[in-house]
Amino acid sequence: MHGCEVVPPGSNVALVLLPVDSEIPVAIRLGTSDAQQALDKVREAGVTLHNQELVRMEGVPAMFSFTDPDGNGLVYLEETDQSGASVSATAPDQQREGA
Repeated sequence: MHGCEVVPPGSNVALVLLPVDSEIPVAIRLGTSDAQQALDKVREAGVTLHNQELVRMEGVPAMFSFTDPDGNGLVYLEETDQSGASVSATAPDQQREGA
């Protein structure tokens, strides 16, 4: 994949710029410390999911996608630390340390 991630200094929001011919769908990506819990809550709310289970691929955070009532694509991605471990698997004192 070719693209560019832009993160303003001091921000926890990033924009990913993709080429016009990218196979990655345009979507708003949301971070969560627990993708399974987010999936369960979205499912309980009656939202139509694109993935019935979490998508897990090596080197990529666990994720799932859905569409809001206005047709906007949304993706929940499990936040990971610098080692690639899930933030939810990090000890609570380590989570606060980086905040």
